[in-house]
Amino acid sequence: MKFSIYGENEVDNVISKGYKIVHYVDSVGCTSCKLNLLGWKDFITMLDSITNCKVPILFFIHFRQKRELKFVLKESSFDYPICMDKNNDFCRVNGLSSVPILRTFLLDKNNRVVAMGDPVNNPRVKELYIELIKGNKVQPELKDNL
Repeated sequence: MKFSIYGENEVDNVISKGYKIVHYVDSVGCTSCKLNLLGWKDFITMLDSITNCKVPILFFIHFRQKRELKFVLKESSFDYPICMDKNNDFCRVNGLSSVPILRTFLLDKNNRVVAMGDPVNNPRVKELYIELIKGNKVQPELKDNL
C-alpha cells in the first residue's frame, strides 16, 4: 500500500521503527465528518511537539469517490500522508470492527497494539496514548475508564 499527499504525490518512509498510530476510516456516511481532518491536524501538531516528529500516524482511508476525497483533503489543507484504500484491503486483511472507535490503534515498535481508541475524539484516549509514548507508567484507572 502506498502513501501520498492529496492522493497525488507518493511519499516514502512513513513507517517508523518506534511507536505509530494507525487510523482507518471507511466510506460509509459523511466522509468529511468522519475524517475530522482539523481535529487530526491539531493532534498531529501537539504530538509532533512532544515527540520531535517521531510518531507517525498512518491514515488508511477507504473511499468511494477519489475526486471527493482529494477535494476534502485539499479543502482542509491536510497535507499529511494517507493511504487511499479503494478496495478496502486494509480493513479486510486486518478484520477491523465495524465500530469506528475501534479503528484507531497505538502500535509499539514491534507493531503490537498497545492501546485502542480515537485520541482526537476522546481526551482520555489521547492522554493514554501520550503517556504510553512518553514511556510513563499508565495508571490503571486511565485504562479502565475509557
